[in-house]
Amino acid sequence: MPVLVVLTIFGVLVMVLGIGLLAIPAVPAIGIIYSGVALVAWADGFTRIGWAALAVMLVLAVVGSL
Repeated sequence: MPVLVVLTIFGVLVMVLGIGLLAIPAVPAIGIIYSGVALVAWADGFTRIGWAALAVMLVLAVVGSL
């Protein structure tokens, strides 16, 4: 399997895990979801999800975690 496919699948699994962990208040699920999005963006070479979108999502993740 190419590395791109493996990283994309792993990123999607991390996002799904983060969404599932939203019900547990002690777990930083927003950060986990952001990590999955960043991993998928990195696997794609930042073509579909660019740096600007990641920066906006990072600000929203930080504000949402406060």
